[in-house]
Amino acid sequence: MLALLLTAALSGCSALPGGSDDLPDLSEEEAAACARLVDALPDPLAGEELTGSDDRTASWGGIELTCGVEEPEAYDEFAACIQVRRVGWFVPDSELEDLTGDATATALTTTPYVALHVPGELRGAGVDLMLTQLARPMKAELEAGDPCR
Repeated sequence: MLALLLTAALSGCSALPGGSDDLPDLSEEEAAACARLVDALPDPLAGEELTGSDDRTASWGGIELTCGVEEPEAYDEFAACIQVRRVGWFVPDSELEDLTGDATATALTTTPYVALHVPGELRGAGVDLMLTQLARPMKAELEAGDPCR
């Protein structure tokens, strides 16, 4: 059931910014936390091998993780959050409609925020497994933020 929910939830979103140059500035502490997170990320992720990384981003083929993103515009006090191993991920409601498109889930229970972008053709690789595998390093390397609303 979780796999079905996450597969449905993580569909139909636009891609993340095209590299860390497009990302918001971080404090020294946040930048250090992102660098530690990237170093601690799993390889492979849901069977996909790590193909590149820098201090704020990592990619496993077309799957991209970005640390230090802004709160998504669609997130508000009424938005739902998907909890995976005590990490709360937000996916806009509009992304639930297109099961073939790209998807971005944003972890809003860590500081700084982290986004995972999954292209539509890789959604079947096990998005629930990806979020599960990311929970441990995220909780270990990032500060706990506010709980999902």
